[in-house]
Amino acid sequence: MHVKAKAQIKECYEKNMTGDPNYRSLTASMKARLRQTVGETYWKKAHDYLDYFLKQKMQAKGEKQRSSSGGSDQQPSSL
Repeated sequence: MHVKAKAQIKECYEKNMTGDPNYRSLTASMKARLRQTVGETYWKKAHDYLDYFLKQKMQAKGEKQRSSSGGSDQQPSSL
């Protein structure tokens, strides 16, 4: 399936570069062709994985920001 998907991406890119009006939007044409190639079940599964990955990335970014700003909220110690 990976080989088929890769071939679809290449074909969309080449048609876009030659000015084919049906491939003017490279993103839309790739999305449509890939969705058709892999089928709805795999398309949804990939979408779910992407959502999960992005949520994990946002959580990690939030934790990093909280830990880096943790020291700035402390009051200076008295001498």
